[in-house]
Amino acid sequence: MEGNQRSLTTDGINGRYFLLLTLSIIGMGITLYLVGHYMDVNFPQDLMGSSACDINSFFNCDAATLSPLSNILGMPIAGLGLLFYINLIASCVFPNARWEQSNHILAWVNVAGCLILFLYSLFFLSSMCPFCMGHWAVSLLVALLFWKKGLPWALPSVKILGIYAGL
Repeated sequence: MEGNQRSLTTDGINGRYFLLLTLSIIGMGITLYLVGHYMDVNFPQDLMGSSACDINSFFNCDAATLSPLSNILGMPIAGLGLLFYINLIASCVFPNARWEQSNHILAWVNVAGCLILFLYSLFFLSSMCPFCMGHWAVSLLVALLFWKKGLPWALPSVKILGIYAGL
């Protein structure tokens, strides 16, 4: 990036770059699990009924997985998180200032979605999915990392949004 502008990805490998990449990989792993869990619950291949996130009646992924907000037109919403984290990883590998500005805005859009899902889980489902909670925490940390770096606010790139829409 130019002169006095700040960056997480275009300044080379440093602590914040490594933290963004690490959080993105963790987020990708969590969302991969959530997509798999959605598929297992909605399209079971066997009679196994338990998963790693069925702890008790309050901490249970199945309530979230079976809720109306678990998917958009049959696609698990965790897939959107997965795309977001793959995008972040790609932007670390192929740094670009405009891409990073788009990711800054998308990170906060992701946090807004996570907040809505948190409130929905708490007040309407009366349960919490532990893996969703992990995703929400990672999402917030990523957004705070962008905020802490002091990156400028700009409208997301139409190309980046087009890539998301095409996937």
